[in-house]
Amino acid sequence: MLIDHLMRRINQEYGRAVQRVAPTALRRLVRYRWPGNIRELENVLRRAIINLSVYESVISDVHLPDLSSEPEPTVGADSREPTEQEVAPLAEVVAQVERVHIERALRACAANRTRTAALLGVSLRTLHYKLKQHRLTRS
Repeated sequence: MLIDHLMRRINQEYGRAVQRVAPTALRRLVRYRWPGNIRELENVLRRAIINLSVYESVISDVHLPDLSSEPEPTVGADSREPTEQEVAPLAEVVAQVERVHIERALRACAANRTRTAALLGVSLRTLHYKLKQHRLTRS
């Protein structure tokens, strides 16, 4: 579902019509550990879509970069378990990620709020609410 969502967004941004990821390519994507999380996945999909010819509509293995050098997963700088004091409330983390993502979208759209709302897949009213909520409005 995440790959489909990102592909729709990238298609819209690049004016492309990529339909799907081939099963073998999808298996490679699912097996990879994604140390860069969603941003890394998005970048891999962007590069794959750029590597497609204008007549292709399916991402296959040849369009993906080498994912074989996957790093071992780590909990943090050391291998100890986090303490309760080191774990922030979920709402706080989600709000922080949301703010950063909205700022990134605003920069990508040169602060055009209508385009930003469309890129984020929310109504203009919702975007205005989120801007106010995260204190991203201009004074």
